[in-house]
Amino acid sequence: MLHKTRGIVLNYIKYRDTSIIARIYTEEFGKQAYIINGIRSQKSKKSIGSFQPLTLLDLVVYNNKTKNIQRLSEHKIAYPFKSVPYDVRKNAIAMFLTEIMSKILEENHVDDSNQFEFIYHSIEVLDDLNEGYESFHIYILLKLAMYLGFGITEADEVVDDGDKDVLTFLNSLNNSQGYQNIPTNRKIRNKALEDLLFYFRSHIENFGKINSIEIMNQVFE
Repeated sequence: MLHKTRGIVLNYIKYRDTSIIARIYTEEFGKQAYIINGIRSQKSKKSIGSFQPLTLLDLVVYNNKTKNIQRLSEHKIAYPFKSVPYDVRKNAIAMFLTEIMSKILEENHVDDSNQFEFIYHSIEVLDDLNEGYESFHIYILLKLAMYLGFGITEADEVVDDGDKDVLTFLNSLNNSQGYQNIPTNRKIRNKALEDLLFYFRSHIENFGKINSIEIMNQVFE
């Protein structure tokens, strides 16, 4: 049976000579793996660019609960990016967010639709921002913690050493209605991110290391 759903691309791996397997966070079915046959072929009419990190898609999919890998019937870009794939810093944020979501979203688990809507809309916001988005990924982490059931009321739940600058920064982001650029420096931002990731590890089993942090640190220096 075919289903229409929106999707957010997390990542993909090459499969055989001309195909890929893409992991996509869907509105209807949660995180799913889909095989896309022939897209790496020179004769393909579809672009593999449709499966770059955070790409927003409209999908028509098959869903068989007995299978680990599903099939796509149709896919098209729902929101053509203006900047995310072309801005080195935004692209680093996209890689970080997709790595986070790959860890926190369960396979085949349908999440709160409000969570999907929040992430979907936030990607559009990131693409529209011209400046001041250096803390965007930290804002997303704070809000995702809320959707996952361990959101913070005050930043001292996250910052154990009482660093006042970090506390002020995190509280300001956490209390903001929508993303706002909170002026800070790289040292405070990095410490806030480090504390937040430790907080996530304490709540999510096998959360592990986030490899894309090193890339972000390089491009934001």
